[in-house]
Amino acid sequence: MKKALQIMKIVVLMTFCTILAACGSQTSQSDAHGIDDVEIEGLNSDTPSEEMILEDLNTALLEKNEYASLENVETVKSLTEEGEFEITLEVAAKTKYADWIYNVDLYYTLYDQGWWMDEIRWNSEEYECVRIPDVETMGTYVMTYTANMDVGPSFVNDYLLTMEDASIAYNDGILTYEWTNIKDHLNWTEWDRVYTSWSYNATTDNWDIMYSDDGYLDYAIDDKILARELDPQIDFSGIWYGEKACEGFVLEIIDFTWEGFTANITLRNETTTHYFTATDSINTDGDISIYCKEPPYYVDESGNYIGFYKHSNIIDIIFQEHGHTTIWYVTINEELPTQPGVSE
Repeated sequence: MKKALQIMKIVVLMTFCTILAACGSQTSQSDAHGIDDVEIEGLNSDTPSEEMILEDLNTALLEKNEYASLENVETVKSLTEEGEFEITLEVAAKTKYADWIYNVDLYYTLYDQGWWMDEIRWNSEEYECVRIPDVETMGTYVMTYTANMDVGPSFVNDYLLTMEDASIAYNDGILTYEWTNIKDHLNWTEWDRVYTSWSYNATTDNWDIMYSDDGYLDYAIDDKILARELDPQIDFSGIWYGEKACEGFVLEIIDFTWEGFTANITLRNETTTHYFTATDSINTDGDISIYCKEPPYYVDESGNYIGFYKHSNIIDIIFQEHGHTTIWYVTINEELPTQPGVSE
């Protein structure tokens, strides 16, 4: 008998603890939505309780806006009749990025079992985006968002390889997020500044990339090349042959350094030797090709130019004679060795 009583005591104690845990869980849920801090005016013993109205309101709010939490409630008007009660509330709520104001009617009927909400009617809603993500949060979101966009893998490959020096701003309903992307190509590196524009989506309480006729695939995505630099260790020494339209053009670079080098150039079945030295700018009188628009540039004593045009995963070494508009080039599409004694 004593053993049976002990077992009954344990069962009762466990049941009591379970009830307490459940109550604690409900309180925690209420706290999470700010219900305990909200008071409703105009209620009395002949109306539904404040606790009931707040619980009904909060349940309905989560069905209407799953991201919203209740912040404050103000009574606009209420009407109590025998067995019936209706109340109009102005409800303040917030989501992660916006503040919301709702106007809502709640209708109650008193049944034998107590008050019961028969209907809730949302009259109006307004919201204002008042918060924006921080740089780290937006960066993670951009990665996830763009992975599901219909822009193809090139967007991810081209712009999301790295996201350095990111910044974020919000003005006139537009969130601007930009970052520096670094692309490592064969024998050279490119730095791009990427610009994106986003608008707030109240349905998802998050951000949608905007559309633009001038952007990438009609999205508000743009980039600006900050720099394109050759690997400072590579060595262009060797014999390089022109192809297709440049067939017959042979460029032999001897003892390449960034300060200068000797070049044997075969052109029109004639081979000449030149010494090219680095220069900071191109002599526009030489009508140099636009393909030599990026340094480093090299010029010889006759005003002939050699430049390096970087694109895709190749480098074209451009040669142009002074006073001529025709360009000759060879293409480097292999990994180059390093210069002796040169390190980063």
